Amino acid sequence: MKKLLLLSLSATLTLSLMTGCSSKNAYPEDATLSENGIYTNIHDHKKLKKLVIKAAKEKGWRVTEYTENAVIAEKVGDGDTKATTIKIHNNNIDFENSDDTDNGDIVDLKEYIEDLTAAEEGKEE
Repeated sequence: MKKLLLLSLSATLTLSLMTGCSSKNAYPEDATLSENGIYTNIHDHKKLKKLVIKAAKEKGWRVTEYTENAVIAEKVGDGDTKATTIKIHNNNIDFENSDDTDNGDIVDLKEYIEDLTAAEEGKEE
């Protein structure tokens, strides 16, 4: 009985140590942006999301709130639908799933979001 208790205790301890040592932060501070990413000094997650939605709508994109930190932007033109998932984490705005779309429209949207966030940063100073 003592051996069984000792064995289960050591297995539990080993398992908990392995789990603790292998866990990672979901959004590390030193996360690198994709080539389509934007870094900003705005740390308010909700404000960034509102700026992204505003910019996308003003540029003719249909925006669907996907999760708390992501929106899906879609643009229909010439029988062709372009879409990208825009994720907001820490103070980064990252465009995902945009490899198979016309990058011209996405670059235009990205530049407009950069302009809006820069203007907002100027207001905060």
